[in-house]
Amino acid sequence: MAQQKSATTTVKRSPKSRSKKAAAPAHSSAGVIVLQWLTYAFWGWLIVGLIWLLSVILLNAIMDEPTANAVPYAIAASVVVLPLAFLCDLFYRKREPAKKAGGAGIVLILHTVVYALLGIGALIIAIFTALNLAINTGENKPQLITLAVAGFAACMYALTFLRTLNPFNTKFAARLYSYGMLVVTLGLLLFTITGPLASSIATRDDRRIEENIANLQYAIDEYTMTHNQLPDSLDNLSTELEYTDEAKRLVNDGVVTYKKEHATTEQDGSDTVARHHYQLCAEFAHERKADEAQNDSYRSFTDFEAHGAGEVCFKLTVDI
Repeated sequence: MAQQKSATTTVKRSPKSRSKKAAAPAHSSAGVIVLQWLTYAFWGWLIVGLIWLLSVILLNAIMDEPTANAVPYAIAASVVVLPLAFLCDLFYRKREPAKKAGGAGIVLILHTVVYALLGIGALIIAIFTALNLAINTGENKPQLITLAVAGFAACMYALTFLRTLNPFNTKFAARLYSYGMLVVTLGLLLFTITGPLASSIATRDDRRIEENIANLQYAIDEYTMTHNQLPDSLDNLSTELEYTDEAKRLVNDGVVTYKKEHATTEQDGSDTVARHHYQLCAEFAHERKADEAQNDSYRSFTDFEAHGAGEVCFKLTVDI
């Protein structure tokens, strides 16, 4: 009887033991953990690229800021990371366990904490900027851009936090996030290509002049102070332009024209100052507005980045 009772007890406990063992979360393989890490990491890097793209778009649209140096990097980062993140997520969600344990649990915790902290930081910046907009006066375009970018970043990190945590344990939510990020990224890329990138291409010649015409002015000033007279033409500046290749190309290509004008003599205390006047002219395709209005008088230094469209002549002087 004792033996039968023991056998019966063993038979009754054995299903419970199997059920507890089956309920324990299975440990993911090393390959799945690596795929999990890459999926979470690539989505995080893609968000950085999206923030960059949005900043470039808003700077170009709202403030008309030149973004030629940032546009290629922002587009390249998003174009490279998007397919990597999308494909890693596609393969990972087919093998994603409902409950993560061991290495998979550690990867989950690390990324959810990072995304939570980044999202909270972006939200703090957005709220702080919104309060500044409500309180302060003056120029608010930079603050509007900061508010839009910070709010966008907070939303993106919140959604990525949910995708990483996956509290509902459904593949549908993971798939919805993946395709949503695909649509958002392609939309921002389209706006960047048709906006800042197209603008950078259209204003390439203008920026070439803006960035190098100041070297022509310095060369003319140096020549004048050395020879006590203005050069007859820009061809006389071969020595002064020896180390400024881009400015030399402006001269060789005939992009900038030079007009030698009159000289006046003025008395500055006990000194006699010879003031030489000249103009540097160039053809601009687009207008660039200045923060402050500039008069049309001759000056020793001017803002070459502020100009109208068409032929613009900068009136300059050099004193000896």
